Amino acid sequence: MSGGQSVHVVVVEPDGIRVEVPTGSTIDQALEAAGWYRPWGGCRAGGCGACTALIVDSEEIAASNVTFETDKYDSASQSGQRYVRVCMAVPTSGMSISFRGGKVRRRNPDA
Repeated sequence: MSGGQSVHVVVVEPDGIRVEVPTGSTIDQALEAAGWYRPWGGCRAGGCGACTALIVDSEEIAASNVTFETDKYDSASQSGQRYVRVCMAVPTSGMSISFRGGKVRRRNPDA
């Protein structure tokens, strides 16, 4: 990318969809920019939880390599697994995630 801006690759499992997330962008913003969407929608403000995704990587990556657009949200732990709300999650490294609500879809399947 130009201007020295770095990107972090987020892989959406189980399909192995690779999305480049520019530094400072949320995972959701990068998915949308790449033509993907989550069919189950949501508030896009971190409140509803519709965009919750499991971080598939190790707990070390989950705990230290995600920041958030606001201080109100962090990565949550359920049964030892780490989850993030991708509308607020700003990755600081590459990672793999899996949505509990289904798969992402192409915005325009004919494109």
